[in-house]
Amino acid sequence: MPIKNSNKQKNNNKDQQLLTKYYKLEKELYQKKLLSLTDLSFPSFMCIGAQKAGTTWLYANLKKHPEIKLARKEYHYFDKDAKFYTPLKNYCKYFKSRNNKISGDITPSYSVLEKDRIKLIKALMPNLRLIFIMRNPIDRALSAASMRFSKKMKKDINSVSDEDFIDFLSMPGVIKRGRYLQTLENFLTYFNKEQLHIEFYENIKNEPEKLIKRIFSHIQVNPKIDLKGFPLKKVIHKGKNEKFIPHQGVTNFLEETFRNDIDQLKEKFGDVIAHW
Repeated sequence: MPIKNSNKQKNNNKDQQLLTKYYKLEKELYQKKLLSLTDLSFPSFMCIGAQKAGTTWLYANLKKHPEIKLARKEYHYFDKDAKFYTPLKNYCKYFKSRNNKISGDITPSYSVLEKDRIKLIKALMPNLRLIFIMRNPIDRALSAASMRFSKKMKKDINSVSDEDFIDFLSMPGVIKRGRYLQTLENFLTYFNKEQLHIEFYENIKNEPEKLIKRIFSHIQVNPKIDLKGFPLKKVIHKGKNEKFIPHQGVTNFLEETFRNDIDQLKEKFGDVIAHW
Protein backbone atom coordinates (compact mmCIF):
# COMPACT_ATOMS: atom_id res chain seq x y z
CA MET A 1 0.00 0.00 0.00
CA PRO A 2 1.41 3.44 -0.89
CA ILE A 3 2.45 5.52 2.11
CA LYS A 4 -0.09 8.23 1.24
CA ASN A 5 -3.03 5.76 1.28
CA SER A 6 -1.71 4.11 4.42
CA ASN A 7 -1.62 7.44 6.27
CA LYS A 8 -5.12 8.27 5.04
CA GLN A 9 -6.40 4.95 6.38
CA LYS A 10 -4.77 5.58 9.75
CA ASN A 11 -6.32 9.03 9.94
CA ASN A 12 -9.74 7.59 9.06
CA ASN A 13 -9.37 4.98 11.80
CA LYS A 14 -8.42 7.66 14.33
CA ASP A 15 -11.39 9.79 13.30
CA GLN A 16 -13.71 6.82 13.71
CA GLN A 17 -12.27 6.03 17.13
CA LEU A 18 -12.84 9.63 18.22
CA LEU A 19 -16.42 9.56 16.97
CA THR A 20 -17.06 6.30 18.80
CA LYS A 21 -15.75 7.81 22.04
CA TYR A 22 -17.81 10.95 21.47
CA TYR A 23 -21.11 9.14 20.92
CA LYS A 24 -20.41 6.75 23.76
CA LEU A 25 -19.99 9.81 25.98
CA GLU A 26 -23.20 11.25 24.53
CA LYS A 27 -25.13 8.16 25.67
CA GLU A 28 -23.58 8.35 29.13
CA LEU A 29 -24.59 12.00 29.47
CA TYR A 30 -28.17 11.21 28.48
CA GLN A 31 -28.23 8.28 30.87
CA LYS A 32 -27.01 10.45 33.74
CA LYS A 33 -29.55 13.14 32.79
CA LEU A 34 -26.79 15.65 32.08
CA LEU A 35 -28.23 16.13 28.60
CA SER A 36 -31.92 16.87 28.17
CA LEU A 37 -34.22 14.38 26.43
CA THR A 38 -36.96 16.97 26.05
CA ASP A 39 -36.60 17.50 22.32
CA LEU A 40 -36.17 13.83 21.47
CA SER A 41 -38.91 11.36 20.51
CA PHE A 42 -38.85 7.69 21.44
CA PRO A 43 -40.97 4.62 20.68
CA SER A 44 -43.82 3.82 23.04
CA PHE A 45 -43.26 0.08 22.69
CA MET A 46 -40.51 -2.29 21.67
CA CYS A 47 -40.69 -5.91 20.52
CA ILE A 48 -37.44 -7.54 21.59
CA GLY A 49 -37.88 -10.86 19.81
CA ALA A 50 -37.52 -13.68 19.59
CA GLN A 51 -36.03 -13.97 16.13
CA LYS A 52 -38.02 -16.36 13.89
CA ALA A 53 -40.97 -16.22 16.32
CA GLY A 54 -43.54 -14.20 14.41
CA THR A 55 -42.25 -10.66 14.75
CA THR A 56 -42.84 -9.93 11.06
CA TRP A 57 -46.45 -11.09 11.49
CA LEU A 58 -46.71 -8.80 14.50
CA TYR A 59 -45.36 -5.84 12.52
CA ALA A 60 -47.80 -6.46 9.66
CA ASN A 61 -50.75 -6.41 12.06
CA LEU A 62 -49.67 -3.58 14.33
CA LYS A 63 -49.19 -1.23 11.40
CA LYS A 64 -52.87 -1.74 10.51
CA HIS A 65 -54.04 -0.23 13.79
CA PRO A 66 -55.20 3.35 13.28
CA GLU A 67 -53.52 4.50 16.50
CA ILE A 68 -50.07 3.14 15.58
CA LYS A 69 -47.46 4.55 13.19
CA LEU A 70 -44.61 2.25 12.17
CA ALA A 71 -42.06 3.72 9.79
CA ARG A 72 -40.23 0.40 9.38
CA LYS A 73 -39.66 -2.88 11.18
CA GLU A 74 -36.10 -3.34 12.41
CA TYR A 75 -33.92 -0.40 13.47
CA HIS A 76 -30.97 -2.23 15.11
CA TYR A 77 -29.89 0.96 16.83
CA PHE A 78 -29.07 -0.61 20.17
CA ASP A 79 -27.52 -3.88 18.96
CA LYS A 80 -25.30 -2.74 16.08
CA ASP A 81 -22.33 -0.59 17.03
CA ALA A 82 -22.23 1.07 13.61
CA LYS A 83 -25.61 2.61 14.41
CA PHE A 84 -25.25 2.90 18.17
CA TYR A 85 -22.17 5.11 17.88
CA THR A 86 -24.05 7.77 15.95
CA PRO A 87 -26.18 10.62 17.35
CA LEU A 88 -29.18 9.52 19.37
CA LYS A 89 -31.27 11.93 17.30
CA ASN A 90 -30.64 9.65 14.30
CA TYR A 91 -32.79 7.05 16.06
CA CYS A 92 -35.35 9.43 17.52
CA LYS A 93 -36.25 11.03 14.20
CA TYR A 94 -38.32 7.94 13.32
CA PHE A 95 -40.62 8.30 16.31
CA LYS A 96 -41.96 11.83 16.11
CA SER A 97 -45.62 11.78 17.06
CA ARG A 98 -48.16 12.59 14.35
CA ASN A 99 -51.92 12.75 14.86
CA ASN A 100 -51.45 11.36 18.38
CA LYS A 101 -50.32 7.99 17.02
CA ILE A 102 -47.84 5.91 18.99
CA SER A 103 -44.79 4.29 17.42
CA GLY A 104 -42.69 1.24 18.10
CA ASP A 105 -39.42 -0.53 17.41
CA ILE A 106 -39.62 -4.21 16.44
CA THR A 107 -36.05 -5.51 16.43
CA PRO A 108 -35.76 -9.20 17.44
CA SER A 109 -32.00 -8.94 17.94
CA TYR A 110 -32.62 -6.84 21.04
CA SER A 111 -33.33 -10.10 22.88
CA VAL A 112 -29.58 -10.66 23.17
CA LEU A 113 -28.60 -7.15 24.25
CA GLU A 114 -26.09 -6.86 27.05
CA LYS A 115 -27.29 -5.36 30.31
CA ASP A 116 -25.54 -2.03 29.84
CA ARG A 117 -27.54 -1.38 26.67
CA ILE A 118 -30.79 -2.44 28.39
CA LYS A 119 -30.00 -0.11 31.28
CA LEU A 120 -29.58 2.73 28.79
CA ILE A 121 -32.90 1.93 27.10
CA LYS A 122 -34.62 2.07 30.48
CA ALA A 123 -33.00 5.43 31.26
CA LEU A 124 -34.06 6.87 27.90
CA MET A 125 -37.53 5.30 27.86
CA PRO A 126 -38.63 4.66 31.45
CA ASN A 127 -42.27 3.97 30.48
CA LEU A 128 -41.49 1.72 27.51
CA ARG A 129 -43.81 -1.24 26.93
CA LEU A 130 -41.97 -4.42 25.95
CA ILE A 131 -43.21 -7.40 23.92
CA PHE A 132 -41.46 -10.77 23.78
CA ILE A 133 -42.73 -13.69 21.68
CA MET A 134 -41.27 -17.10 22.49
CA ARG A 135 -40.99 -20.09 20.19
CA ASN A 136 -39.69 -23.53 21.08
CA PRO A 137 -35.94 -22.76 20.97
CA ILE A 138 -35.24 -25.95 19.02
CA ASP A 139 -37.73 -24.99 16.31
CA ARG A 140 -36.47 -21.41 16.39
CA ALA A 141 -32.90 -22.54 15.79
CA LEU A 142 -33.93 -24.86 12.93
CA SER A 143 -35.90 -22.04 11.31
CA ALA A 144 -32.85 -19.77 11.59
CA ALA A 145 -30.74 -22.51 9.97
CA SER A 146 -33.28 -22.88 7.17
CA MET A 147 -33.12 -19.15 6.46
CA ARG A 148 -29.33 -19.19 6.57
CA PHE A 149 -28.80 -22.07 4.14
CA SER A 150 -31.78 -21.82 1.78
CA LYS A 151 -32.36 -18.07 1.56
CA LYS A 152 -28.99 -16.50 2.21
CA MET A 153 -26.70 -19.20 0.84
CA LYS A 154 -29.16 -20.46 -1.81
CA LYS A 155 -28.55 -24.09 -0.92
CA ASP A 156 -30.88 -27.08 -1.02
CA ILE A 157 -31.25 -27.56 2.70
CA ASN A 158 -31.53 -31.33 2.28
CA SER A 159 -28.00 -31.35 0.88
CA VAL A 160 -26.48 -29.58 3.90
CA SER A 161 -24.35 -31.92 5.99
CA ASP A 162 -24.94 -32.51 9.69
CA GLU A 163 -21.51 -31.04 10.33
CA ASP A 164 -22.40 -27.77 8.58
CA PHE A 165 -25.73 -27.64 10.37
CA ILE A 166 -24.17 -28.15 13.78
CA ASP A 167 -21.39 -25.67 13.03
CA PHE A 168 -24.05 -23.02 12.40
CA LEU A 169 -26.27 -24.05 15.31
CA SER A 170 -23.25 -24.01 17.65
CA MET A 171 -22.56 -20.34 17.00
CA PRO A 172 -22.93 -18.32 20.23
CA GLY A 173 -25.37 -15.91 18.62
CA VAL A 174 -27.69 -18.73 17.54
CA ILE A 175 -27.70 -20.38 20.95
CA LYS A 176 -28.04 -17.10 22.82
CA ARG A 177 -31.20 -16.26 20.88
CA GLY A 178 -32.83 -19.35 22.37
CA ARG A 179 -31.84 -18.58 25.97
CA TYR A 180 -35.16 -16.93 26.79
CA LEU A 181 -34.75 -17.10 30.54
CA GLN A 182 -31.55 -15.08 30.23
CA THR A 183 -33.36 -12.52 28.07
CA LEU A 184 -36.11 -12.20 30.68
CA GLU A 185 -33.61 -11.88 33.51
CA ASN A 186 -31.63 -9.20 31.68
CA PHE A 187 -34.64 -7.03 30.86
CA LEU A 188 -36.38 -7.51 34.20
CA THR A 189 -33.24 -6.30 35.93
CA TYR A 190 -34.28 -2.80 34.84
CA PHE A 191 -37.92 -2.98 33.72
CA ASN A 192 -40.79 -4.01 35.95
CA LYS A 193 -42.90 -7.06 35.13
CA GLU A 194 -45.90 -4.98 34.11
CA GLN A 195 -43.87 -3.44 31.30
CA LEU A 196 -43.05 -6.80 29.72
CA HIS A 197 -45.75 -8.76 27.86
CA ILE A 198 -44.97 -12.35 26.87
CA GLU A 199 -46.68 -14.27 24.08
CA PHE A 200 -46.07 -17.63 22.41
CA TYR A 201 -45.53 -18.35 18.73
CA GLU A 202 -48.15 -21.13 18.62
CA ASN A 203 -50.91 -18.67 19.49
CA ILE A 204 -50.32 -16.74 16.27
CA LYS A 205 -51.95 -19.74 14.60
CA ASN A 206 -54.23 -20.90 17.41
CA GLU A 207 -55.76 -17.61 18.55
CA PRO A 208 -54.45 -14.69 16.49
CA GLU A 209 -57.37 -12.36 17.31
CA LYS A 210 -57.01 -12.85 21.06
CA LEU A 211 -53.22 -12.53 20.86
CA ILE A 212 -53.20 -9.27 18.92
CA LYS A 213 -55.86 -7.77 21.20
CA ARG A 214 -53.78 -8.66 24.26
CA ILE A 215 -50.87 -6.84 22.69
CA PHE A 216 -53.07 -3.85 21.81
CA SER A 217 -54.10 -3.65 25.46
CA HIS A 218 -50.51 -3.92 26.62
CA ILE A 219 -49.27 -1.09 24.42
CA GLN A 220 -52.35 0.94 25.35
CA VAL A 221 -54.21 1.30 22.07
CA ASN A 222 -57.85 0.41 21.51
CA PRO A 223 -58.20 -3.42 21.61
CA LYS A 224 -61.84 -3.38 20.49
CA ILE A 225 -61.38 -2.17 16.94
CA ASP A 226 -62.72 -4.09 13.95
CA LEU A 227 -60.02 -6.50 12.79
CA LYS A 228 -61.37 -6.83 9.27
CA GLY A 229 -58.51 -6.25 6.87
CA PHE A 230 -55.82 -7.30 9.38
CA PRO A 231 -53.53 -10.08 8.05
CA LEU A 232 -54.16 -12.20 11.15
CA LYS A 233 -54.10 -15.53 9.33
CA LYS A 234 -51.52 -14.67 6.74
CA VAL A 235 -48.18 -16.48 6.93
CA ILE A 236 -45.51 -13.81 6.56
CA HIS A 237 -42.19 -14.76 4.93
CA LYS A 238 -42.84 -18.49 5.08
CA GLY A 239 -39.72 -20.41 4.18
CA LYS A 240 -40.13 -23.22 1.70
CA ASN A 241 -38.01 -25.47 3.91
CA GLU A 242 -39.60 -24.57 7.25
CA LYS A 243 -40.87 -28.16 7.66
CA PHE A 244 -37.76 -30.01 6.66
CA ILE A 245 -36.89 -32.98 8.87
CA PRO A 246 -33.38 -32.65 10.29
CA HIS A 247 -31.16 -35.68 10.75
CA GLN A 248 -31.04 -37.32 14.16
CA GLY A 249 -27.57 -35.98 14.89
CA VAL A 250 -28.80 -32.40 14.49
CA THR A 251 -31.89 -33.08 16.60
CA ASN A 252 -29.79 -34.68 19.33
CA PHE A 253 -27.48 -31.67 19.41
CA LEU A 254 -30.37 -29.23 19.82
CA GLU A 255 -32.11 -31.40 22.43
CA GLU A 256 -28.93 -31.50 24.47
CA THR A 257 -28.38 -27.76 24.05
CA PHE A 258 -31.86 -26.57 25.01
CA ARG A 259 -33.48 -29.31 27.10
CA ASN A 260 -32.65 -27.73 30.44
CA ASP A 261 -33.94 -24.34 29.25
CA ILE A 262 -37.17 -25.89 27.98
CA ASP A 263 -37.75 -27.74 31.26
CA GLN A 264 -37.32 -24.52 33.22
CA LEU A 265 -39.63 -22.64 30.86
CA LYS A 266 -42.30 -25.33 31.31
CA GLU A 267 -42.05 -24.95 35.06
CA LYS A 268 -42.49 -21.19 34.69
CA PHE A 269 -45.22 -21.02 32.04
CA GLY A 270 -47.03 -24.34 32.40
CA ASP A 271 -49.53 -25.86 29.98
CA VAL A 272 -49.19 -23.28 27.23
CA ILE A 273 -45.82 -24.78 26.25
CA ALA A 274 -46.34 -28.35 27.55
CA HIS A 275 -45.81 -29.68 24.00
CA TRP A 276 -42.30 -28.22 23.68
